[in-house]
Amino acid sequence: MTAAVLDEAFGHLFYALRSAGDLPFRGPAFTAHLDVDYHSKIGAGRLLLVTAELESVAGRKLAMRATVTDGPPGAEGTRLYASAGALFVAPRPTRLVREVARYVWCLLVPGARFD
Repeated sequence: MTAAVLDEAFGHLFYALRSAGDLPFRGPAFTAHLDVDYHSKIGAGRLLLVTAELESVAGRKLAMRATVTDGPPGAEGTRLYASAGALFVAPRPTRLVREVARYVWCLLVPGARFD
């Protein structure tokens, strides 16, 4: 569950950056790599703070970092539950168009498969 929450945080960060026009490309990007370090067990009913930040952008690749804590990072008494790094990659525009065309073809042609 922690990994899913972190991946969602990265996805929301990507969406916010794209919506603000702060990326050198348009269109979607997908999680290519997610690395989670679990630091402490999270008890049921805990109120958590998930923070995510952009580390770098290189062409179609975005490197991001995130943490799961129970308070502001760096504040006294704040406990770190998990930290993560992620690499998001945007598909090449030509590949994206080709895959969408294949998908539409499979919707329109009876018996066609999209594997």
